[in-house]
Amino acid sequence: MDIIPVELLEEILAVSLHVHPCPSHILCVQSSWRAISQPILHSHIVMRSFSQICRIEQSLKDRIKTRPQIAPKSLLFSKEISTTTPTLLKRISNLLLDLDTRNLKTLRLAVNSHVHTATWAYDGFKCVNPQIFEWCSPDPDHQLSVAIVPRIALMMSSSISTWSNLVSLKLTNVNCTGCNPFLHLHHTTHPNLRYICLGQSVWVTPSAALFPAITLPLLEKLTLVDVYLASIWQRRLRLSDLKEVWENISDHSTELSFWGVSKPDWDTLKTRIECKVERQRLEGGDHGEDMDNAL
Repeated sequence: MDIIPVELLEEILAVSLHVHPCPSHILCVQSSWRAISQPILHSHIVMRSFSQICRIEQSLKDRIKTRPQIAPKSLLFSKEISTTTPTLLKRISNLLLDLDTRNLKTLRLAVNSHVHTATWAYDGFKCVNPQIFEWCSPDPDHQLSVAIVPRIALMMSSSISTWSNLVSLKLTNVNCTGCNPFLHLHHTTHPNLRYICLGQSVWVTPSAALFPAITLPLLEKLTLVDVYLASIWQRRLRLSDLKEVWENISDHSTELSFWGVSKPDWDTLKTRIECKVERQRLEGGDHGEDMDNAL
């Protein structure tokens, strides 16, 4: 330790922690190694089981104030986690509250939600401010299921309203019945937001899908993948549906005045929007052969 510069030791330990089958063993070598290795080890956390979430949650409660807090830069809740447990979102929320999330840049979830867990999850998601947020389904690609139920979508919409650092937002497998997950996205509250993707989602209204492209003038790309106006057996959302909404917006509408934006030119707007087909049903449904991105 007296011979190797700290900066070089950090690089060596970072590589060692990445390849070691049991990284915690490195922390046990000596206190100085532990002081350097622990922040590195905890900078990118991947949760692969419900029990792992419970263990780290308990570890955070047992930590004394003099020990450094766990401050991850990225946090992933993997699809390997069993999502049949109704309290999963509550545990995730508690973990977000207990962690030092001031440096959290990336938050990814691949879990399912339950109707009665919305209030449990709200506090934890409200306290973070990531640059990248993704919530996808843990199910196989061929299975178009609902990962985010309407009540959770409403909760996420409210939580995201405070995420001023947000640059990229991806939500998939959302049931948007009676809700707009983008309702609180606005250029004054989200000045850095450039990329939005909504995928494999049902009951999406054209006005809800177009909303962020109107309220976020600096948005570079709005991608709508396998988005349906109703159930998956019915019609996919197309660029023509969005154009119809745009045509019905008055240049002097109260909504535009309220959001402090003007009606964008359609030719400019459509270059930032893409409606895509990625997954198909073997039988029935809208296969999207006439998807009209060139409209």
